[in-house]
Amino acid sequence: MTQGRKGQFNATQTAHLESYLEDFKAQLDTGLSGIGLTRHKQSIATRALASSAFEGLDLSENSRKKWFEIIVRKYTNYYNNVWKKTNQPDEPSGASLITTNPLLKFASILSGRQTFAREKEETISTLAAQRRLDTNINEAAARQIVLKELWDALTPDEKSDWSAQAEEEATDVEFNQKEFSTNIHLALRSLCQGGLLGDAEMLLFYGFRDVNNGDLRVGSVHGHSKHNKINFGGNDLEENFGIPWSEFAGSVIPQPLLQMNTTAITVAEDGTVIFPSIDLEKIVVTDLRAILANYLQACWAHRSNQDETVVPWADIAADPAKFYSQAKFSLPVRLKDPLTMESIETMMLANFFINSTRSSAPFHFEAEADEPPRSPKSSAPPATPLTPPEHSRPASPVVAPPGSPPPSSPPPHVTVTPSPPPSPPKKKSNKRTRYALYSFAVAIY
Repeated sequence: MTQGRKGQFNATQTAHLESYLEDFKAQLDTGLSGIGLTRHKQSIATRALASSAFEGLDLSENSRKKWFEIIVRKYTNYYNNVWKKTNQPDEPSGASLITTNPLLKFASILSGRQTFAREKEETISTLAAQRRLDTNINEAAARQIVLKELWDALTPDEKSDWSAQAEEEATDVEFNQKEFSTNIHLALRSLCQGGLLGDAEMLLFYGFRDVNNGDLRVGSVHGHSKHNKINFGGNDLEENFGIPWSEFAGSVIPQPLLQMNTTAITVAEDGTVIFPSIDLEKIVVTDLRAILANYLQACWAHRSNQDETVVPWADIAADPAKFYSQAKFSLPVRLKDPLTMESIETMMLANFFINSTRSSAPFHFEAEADEPPRSPKSSAPPATPLTPPEHSRPASPVVAPPGSPPPSSPPPHVTVTPSPPPSPPKKKSNKRTRYALYSFAVAIY
């Protein structure tokens, strides 16, 4: 098979590579980026090299690994020079934002040259070892000399490709989240003790969602000068500041968009919605959230005498007793939109519905006609005569004369209002248990 110029593809190979372009653009439109985007490009290169279009590939001018890199670079160039300029013309890159901020230095933020050095580690080590033997210089110096020579030998386009790859990897959110705690600790210590600001005290609250499951990760970090080891807030920091911060962060940081799970929700002839039989130890929590959303949507749609199809989550969260019997169904967590739940809430609620479905009275939303009538609000018996509201005061108790038998009925002018039933004891807040999972009051000395 005839190749084009060195490092170039012939017409058949070019056409084959372009056949992947529509799928590549579709992936970009979904927001694919970072290491996920890199892996997708590598997948295209792997499939292309295994196709008939690349049979008889001339390996005398480039190794198979080199051809692989050229294919990946082709899609990198399209991403940077075509798609990105069209779809994100004014958006600063993650790398540009982070590298200009001295507080944030992540290992994933590498220059193009550093990325090149990482990928060419084997070649650099071999050449550096030979250079040491030839010149008797130390290992570090030999390595830097070899790296400089290899980097300088690249064309401007090749250097640009390596820089583009480094920028893509800078958006490896999962890796950056793991590094964040350590990095921010060091940053605050440097600011508070490094002399840049003089002696300083700092307290940082942070929040982000776990890239894998959407759970909220919140916490606080103290930075102290060399003269202080006392944390602001003391033992009540979490209660007074941490929990309100968690609630605020959870309300403003959006949940990642999820592809709805297609697990079927069945409905019995009597309208009972059946929660699917699933293994909670094996299912992915994002899928479980989607199943819960589908199940509760079906429960709502099958309420008797109801036509609404959209579950009013805000109303249910505000007044759950209006929508389901809390006496019949003692849910382990507050009922809200499942797509906004944390992992532990999702698992607990799913386990409840699994057991409820197996019981003689599965969970269901109450129809308005089934809601118990509400008792009128009690009011104090009015005194006689009635006085204007601004001068009113509680009625004096009626005292029977000594020796009088208890009246069989109240006097006509006294209104008797049944005492409301005692309120059930309030459940102990689980906020402290819930937020103890998070990292509050981490001090740096």
